[in-house]
Amino acid sequence: MTINKSIGFILLILISFQGISQKKEDTPIKFDEKSKEYKVIINKEVLKKYSFNSDYPAVTLSLRQNTFIYSLNNSPYEKAENFNQESKNADLWIEPRDPEINSFPEETSQLKLVNQKWEFNYLKNIKDFTLSEYAIERKNIKTGTIFLIKMTEGKIFKVRIDSFNIEKEEISLTYKLLE
Repeated sequence: MTINKSIGFILLILISFQGISQKKEDTPIKFDEKSKEYKVIINKEVLKKYSFNSDYPAVTLSLRQNTFIYSLNNSPYEKAENFNQESKNADLWIEPRDPEINSFPEETSQLKLVNQKWEFNYLKNIKDFTLSEYAIERKNIKTGTIFLIKMTEGKIFKVRIDSFNIEKEEISLTYKLLE
């Protein structure tokens, strides 16, 4: 084998390994290209990996960035200015076991529970709603619940609870930016 062929072969192997090592992290947040919706399942495994705090079974989710936000060593109810910069990007505090769904931090986003008879995909007219709540009441955290969340910059997301199981500490959500 000539030196040029050997170098070419080695480069091919290196490029192949580099492509394998750059594989994207498997995330529990999935995007559906057809519906333009994001789906997320929060369960014990996700809580263990993305928990708000290493020993607290809750996550902080950014709908705007489609990611979990970490904020270790902070209480969930502190005012926004006390959180580190990364935490200010969180939109929802979700705790499946308690259960809790809150806007997060409360000073920057507001929620509104909407009529559950509406089809999720046809929920468009939001001008009639006043978004002034900061949490979904426990009695309303159940499969099929739909709520809106408005960010300070004016973006509004619609969120549906697809499934909820308190014993398994599991909740799945579908969310979409209203345009």
